Amino acid sequence: MSSPDRSHSSPAAVAGSARTSRASSPQPVLESETADLLRDALDLLPRPRRHGDTHNGPSKAALYRFGEALAAQVVERGIAVFTISPGLVRTALTEGLGDDAPWTPPSLAPQLVRALASGRADRLTGRYIHAEHDDIDDLIARADEIVANDLNAIRLRRTEV
Repeated sequence: MSSPDRSHSSPAAVAGSARTSRASSPQPVLESETADLLRDALDLLPRPRRHGDTHNGPSKAALYRFGEALAAQVVERGIAVFTISPGLVRTALTEGLGDDAPWTPPSLAPQLVRALASGRADRLTGRYIHAEHDDIDDLIARADEIVANDLNAIRLRRTEV
């Protein structure tokens, strides 16, 4: 079974997240810096000429950075923003990966969302959290360490010369 061509889905995923955040806010959330970040992220996404998943990683990275920028803009309003990964959930898009793929139980993402909606993890606003690989209670307990060490974030780190 061949997978559908998803090369057009990366820009749509990133732009869709921006539009959703704008539409769901009673006040304008996106300021020019975030809009610029979004535009830059979209420009960097590969657009493969043949079928492949080279677009998937960059689009996710763009979403994570967008979530972080959005979180920084709304934290003073008491709004926490998280970027979550539901894991590899069996859907029509992923069905072609076969039965031996490392499938994530579909119940884990809603459990994570409920924990985040409780407000207990608000100290971790702007962070990336994986529904299967991150224990949310452990992350909450280690929130000060995670923030101080800039963990659960996508960064380009340079060595000092």
